[in-house]
Amino acid sequence: MNAKLKTHLSNIFVSQVNNERAIYSAKTYPWWVSIIMLIIGTFLPVIPIMGTQGKSSGAAFMNGTVYGFDQHIAQVSYDINQEQKYRFKTENYSLVAEKKNAEDKWEPYEQTYLGETPEDMTPIGYYDETYSIIVDDVEYKCKRRAFELYYTDRVYSSSATSLTVSSMVKTLLAQTYVVGETTPTKYTGQEEFKDSSFYTPSFVVLHKNGMLAYIFKSGTTTISSYTSSGYNWNHYATDNLFEDVATVVAVDANPLDANYVAGVRENWRYIFNKGYDNQKVKNFWSMSGLFYGIHVVLVLFMGFMLWLLTRGKNNPNRGLKVYTCFWIAGWICVAPAILAMILGFIWSMAQQIAFIALIGLRTMWLAMRQLNPRY
Repeated sequence: MNAKLKTHLSNIFVSQVNNERAIYSAKTYPWWVSIIMLIIGTFLPVIPIMGTQGKSSGAAFMNGTVYGFDQHIAQVSYDINQEQKYRFKTENYSLVAEKKNAEDKWEPYEQTYLGETPEDMTPIGYYDETYSIIVDDVEYKCKRRAFELYYTDRVYSSSATSLTVSSMVKTLLAQTYVVGETTPTKYTGQEEFKDSSFYTPSFVVLHKNGMLAYIFKSGTTTISSYTSSGYNWNHYATDNLFEDVATVVAVDANPLDANYVAGVRENWRYIFNKGYDNQKVKNFWSMSGLFYGIHVVLVLFMGFMLWLLTRGKNNPNRGLKVYTCFWIAGWICVAPAILAMILGFIWSMAQQIAFIALIGLRTMWLAMRQLNPRY
């Protein structure tokens, strides 16, 4: 390594911890070196964010405690596939439904929205579970609606009609059942149940343009987990959706078998993951671009702050130009960026704020120690 290259590398590394060397390098090196330092320093903290977005999963809502959701959706998937009353397939990146007619032939399933209850507000499959309550030392067997699966051909959202998937979900989230009844009883304002406890069943909605799911804690109206928006059918093709999810390789179709339930769960996880692919890519680039832009603006703002702090009448650094202060900020941002990147990999909660805090501290340290009038 020749002496000139060694000097350059020394300036680059030492300037990250030495204020005097950072100011000297910003003044003497070409402006494009500061730009390169700025690009590196603002990009490094984005890497953990990119990693997090790249690992995001459309089936993440099924991680952790799911309150029987996997068992429920396995049973409902099995029942729908066995009954052969409905068939769902993808065409032109949309989910199309068919229903058997009186002649036992498949025909397009066209829903109607007349009357107080639109047709798509009736689930195409549901799961009721039995539980026990004890009153005055007497055990009673009760049933509750644990899970519902819906299909709708509504559009996801539109200003032209109130019949949208969004409005449907809003209604489903508001519906409640009465706790402690021998059969699932929906609460519609009955006087006899006004002092009762209520719960909301978990549900999945399949619609033309995508899918969504909500998991509730058993016997409560508390949401445990749910899908975000942006799911679609662009990356999943099928001629019979429920035949796909209800078929597990090398395992007999038996919803009471733990291996079968696990297989159906993985089939649904695959569908939700594929449905999230487009949104995952959008989130990856939007979040990465957003924070990279924030970091660039922040570093330039720190340079502007350095310029303002040297405007004092008696400050010996009053001669610094504003662009020189920008170059100084570019030179000093790499060390905070490296620390922020490390913190981001260790602690995901720090990914969005670590660099903001560290570059602020680094800038104030330089301003107070090197650009202070008393220095």
